[in-house]
Amino acid sequence: RAVLLVALLAPLLGWCGQGEVTTGQETDPLAVLVEVLKTTNDAGVQASLLKGMLSGLEGQRNIRAPKGWSKVSAKLLKSDDRAVRTMTLQLGQIFGDPQAIKFMLSMVRDSKAEVQDRRTALKSLLSQQNKQVLAELESLLDQPAMQLDAIRAYSVLELAEAPRLLLDRYPGWDPAEQRAVIETLATRKSYAQALLAAMEAKTVASKDVPAYVARSLYSLLGDSFTKVYGEVR
Repeated sequence: RAVLLVALLAPLLGWCGQGEVTTGQETDPLAVLVEVLKTTNDAGVQASLLKGMLSGLEGQRNIRAPKGWSKVSAKLLKSDDRAVRTMTLQLGQIFGDPQAIKFMLSMVRDSKAEVQDRRTALKSLLSQQNKQVLAELESLLDQPAMQLDAIRAYSVLELAEAPRLLLDRYPGWDPAEQRAVIETLATRKSYAQALLAAMEAKTVASKDVPAYVARSLYSLLGDSFTKVYGEVR
């Protein structure tokens, strides 16, 4: 039954991702899907519909919540199914639900929560360009389970202090974290200039900069980079 219902609603799931989403209209596919979510208690159907909605709204931000979402969200957040709860929160962020954002931020900072839940929450906040999460990143840099995620987060959201925060910790990190720092600092010119200064100071060895990152740094910094790094291949 669940498979049949999802199959029947598949055109609506596809419709969510086509063109601009306008809520509050009778033809709004999101509102139709919310109505279905309101009437089903089947976790499999709920998960499939939520996944389709997320897929259709991928890359979009500040979408007005469809009619009935608030009540449906409250219901779904009580689900025993972890995936249903997580996807409900992710959609809540897209719809600008303050409670969903607050919950995700609290999940990110909760060191006792499951690591995968924290990573999912961080990824979701970053996908929405939520700048509130910037305040949480520095503490994550000192938590081994979240270090890589926090380092890479600075490539998504810009912070003037990011190069200092990363380079101060660079010598004490393992190669994987050091590589992530180099990759992150090659994403913006202001970051790249700080990395170049660290290379000049021998804090970061030129040999530790991969060729593919060196090409990005050269495109940002030009000859000033090759004077320190050498020829870019």
